[in-house]
Amino acid sequence: MAKPASVLTWRPALMIGAPLALGVVELWHYLPNLAISRFEDLAPRVDQWLTVHMIQGELGGQRWRVVHEWQAALLQALEAPFQVMDMEPRYHG
Repeated sequence: MAKPASVLTWRPALMIGAPLALGVVELWHYLPNLAISRFEDLAPRVDQWLTVHMIQGELGGQRWRVVHEWQAALLQALEAPFQVMDMEPRYHG
């Protein structure tokens, strides 16, 4: 059964876009100043901190979906030669 065109269009976008977007979010991630208390450090940036971690949560799930897609594609590619070899006739003479 053929897959719809919309699935074929979105799959590459997710496979490349999700890890790339996560990398961009990681660049925006604030690194704490360990010289002062965590509350004093994060209090002025609480909106940024919450936004970054909410986005990371969603993109983290997309990242695992991408990993499973790559794993399935790799296993399918590695399995193909063995399927061809398995189709050869066997002689039990």
